[in-house]
Amino acid sequence: MNTISSLIYRDPNIAENFIRNLADTFNYVLHTKDVKLVTLKEELEALKDFNYLLRIRYAEAVNLQIDIPEELLKSPIPPLTLQLLIENAVKHNIVTDDDPLKINVRHDGQKLIVLNNKTGSPSNTSSHKVGLENIRKRYAFFTPDEIKVIDEDYFQVELPILTD
Repeated sequence: MNTISSLIYRDPNIAENFIRNLADTFNYVLHTKDVKLVTLKEELEALKDFNYLLRIRYAEAVNLQIDIPEELLKSPIPPLTLQLLIENAVKHNIVTDDDPLKINVRHDGQKLIVLNNKTGSPSNTSSHKVGLENIRKRYAFFTPDEIKVIDEDYFQVELPILTD
């Protein structure tokens, strides 16, 4: 809301676009709250709306790259999985223009990968790993394949590709 408030006086057109993307993001959350799976295409479209919000708030300090092949877009995924992983990346890193947060959503031929550099942990942020645990539990309904988390030089989450 602070972002919207500052945009209204500075640039009403961007404020309007921000509100529209925020509304689209909320609509996606509301429409998928009782849905077990959506297509990867739907999830990526919602992620683009969310990314717009991040770009307005953080400008060049957050860089989200999506590299998913067309043939995977019909694959199912639990809703909000990717958005939650992006939110976690922003929450658990210091986001500055001097040391931008780079997030990559891609496919390696076998799984979806969400990878981000580590720019340092904000001092006022603690992790209870609730988001990752939520994703693990939702995936457990659909596959015996585990989600893999690699926390080294980069933070990487590997998600199994689900089938219909």
